[in-house]
Amino acid sequence: MATGKGLASDIEAWLETLAVDASRTLRQEPGSTIFPTKVRSTGGRKAMAMLEQLSGLSPGASAQLKTGVTIGEGGMGIIRLAEQTALGRTVAVKTLKGDKQDAAAALDLLREAWVTGALEHPNIVPVHHVGLDDDGSPIIVLKRIEGASWHDILEDGDHVSAAYGAHDLLAWNLGILLQVLNALRFAHSRGIVHRDLKPSNVMVGEFGEVYLLDWGIAVSLRDDGSGRLPLAKDADEMAGTPCYMAPEMLGRDGGPPLSERTDVYLAGAVLFEIITGGPPHQGKTALEVVTSVIASKPELPPEAPPELARICLRAMAPDPDDRHASIDELRLAIASYLEHRGSARLAALATDRKVELLARLALPAGSPGREREEIYRLYGACKFGFHEALSAWRDNLEARAGPRSTPCSAISTTRSGRARACSSP
Repeated sequence: MATGKGLASDIEAWLETLAVDASRTLRQEPGSTIFPTKVRSTGGRKAMAMLEQLSGLSPGASAQLKTGVTIGEGGMGIIRLAEQTALGRTVAVKTLKGDKQDAAAALDLLREAWVTGALEHPNIVPVHHVGLDDDGSPIIVLKRIEGASWHDILEDGDHVSAAYGAHDLLAWNLGILLQVLNALRFAHSRGIVHRDLKPSNVMVGEFGEVYLLDWGIAVSLRDDGSGRLPLAKDADEMAGTPCYMAPEMLGRDGGPPLSERTDVYLAGAVLFEIITGGPPHQGKTALEVVTSVIASKPELPPEAPPELARICLRAMAPDPDDRHASIDELRLAIASYLEHRGSARLAALATDRKVELLARLALPAGSPGREREEIYRLYGACKFGFHEALSAWRDNLEARAGPRSTPCSAISTTRSGRARACSSP
């Protein structure tokens, strides 16, 4: 692979080959989804024809719905509230935008419904009905979700505390991510790769329910013969959200194929945002964003929890073979971090005391700050903190390494067991 100016030139040349919509998104809205422009399948059109026949034999979906206000809008679809009169309940209805009324867009919307409908899971929104309205346009009836986009509350500790009673924002966000990973784990068991995981595609309900939405660019790793689902092996163009993309999602020649580990990368990118407050791939130009995607060397702040940082960096490895082998492996790693988080905090506090101890021991003998009592106190805090951290979690690497680098040579112990500071560091 080229590097430096050569890589930049290659990327600039490649950017010129992109479709207009993809190029515009990269340059102006890298946080928005890029949709593929082609789907190599004819089976979907056969399924759509069958749907048209069925719709002709029974009343249209619009006859059972009283459409209300708009509650959401995406690249090609619009979502409105509606009353499903037969059951007397409020539902969400997704249809095409007014300027997207063509056969290709209709098939794309139906594919999203077919994918979502095939994945019955507590963290995936149920599809109640798929059909055509009185004008022949596709209509999808979904469960109505009352809540907020995860994107809007991910950093809002006050809202999370008030709405969900959670006072540890990091732990709460990781809990949401674990539920999202459960949805992906189920989808992968059915051979489906989401391809557009990001906080804005996750809804958190009023009672803490978590739903992974927007399966519009999902692909299947298995060909079931129906032609309803686009296949991963045919997805050879850029699609997804640039700010979170894995390198293989760029669709460049010679790259690795899409796989379950593509979603592992995207989950790592979301974890990066949980830790830092922003997505991993940012830049003032399309070149900067794409270069960041290709390199995939995210920089985490030094205050990031070490174990969580290691999980994030592994998930976002540029080579899929270097990532967690599955979503479940990533899920277990995050769950393990949460379980051992108390030990990690103790080790971090002990490390802070150790740094302070080293700084005081570096002072000249007899100077302010190098008082014997203060040296004793800090040394005791170090020793106790690392000991307690290891008691809670024997595999805490920071706690294991801490005592070895504590300046024992500068502090000795008398026969009575009392610590004594030496006159020189």
